Amino acid sequence: PLLLEGSGYDGSAYRDVARIVFEVDGTPGAGDMPGRITFKTTADGASSVTERMRIDNQGNVGIGTTLPTKLLDINDDRLRIRTAFTPASAAAAGNQGDLAWDAGFLYICTATNTWRRVAHVTW
Repeated sequence: PLLLEGSGYDGSAYRDVARIVFEVDGTPGAGDMPGRITFKTTADGASSVTERMRIDNQGNVGIGTTLPTKLLDINDDRLRIRTAFTPASAAAAGNQGDLAWDAGFLYICTATNTWRRVAHVTW
């Protein structure tokens, strides 16, 4: 594999900070070289890198997983959209699959320029 590595000096030695690894990801053949890219970082208090994200030979991106099965596969119990957005109307510009939120509703665009919303309340 090809490695791009970063290190830092901790006062006594150079230690791994992060690494990007380019590797064969499948069985090569004539004119065929499947590959993947992995991104690794060292957590605070740790002494070695841990894989954080991967792009496999199918173009699937895994965050927190080494076996992504969809274009974006996140292994966590939450997904965060930081900025609120309120579509101007049910026919506001949007693409199928767009998600949004504001203080009163969750919104999903179910077809081009076609939004649906669900009210949310505290419990």
